[in-house]
Amino acid sequence: HLAGLQNISFEQLDASRAAKFVAANGPKANFTTLLVDPPRAGLSPESLDIARGFDRIVYVSCNPRTLSRDLAALDGHRAAAACLFDQFPWTDHAEVG
Repeated sequence: HLAGLQNISFEQLDASRAAKFVAANGPKANFTTLLVDPPRAGLSPESLDIARGFDRIVYVSCNPRTLSRDLAALDGHRAAAACLFDQFPWTDHAEVG
């Protein structure tokens, strides 16, 4: 158990495996929070469809432009907080989480 919590579990799946898992298990999948860390191109349409089914999404992005695009596409969700990490000074690259 993690820090004494008994109602927490983790699955590490790429988008296509996650789609199959959610489709096969439906409500029994019982996940409410999704962590995504997509490539610079952002979430694929399939990944956006999967993300819409979760109550909460933790989105780590290496491209603020695709983060903005994806947030706009996630109907019913809103950004509650964000933090910019300038890990590559003197470049236009930034991490947002």
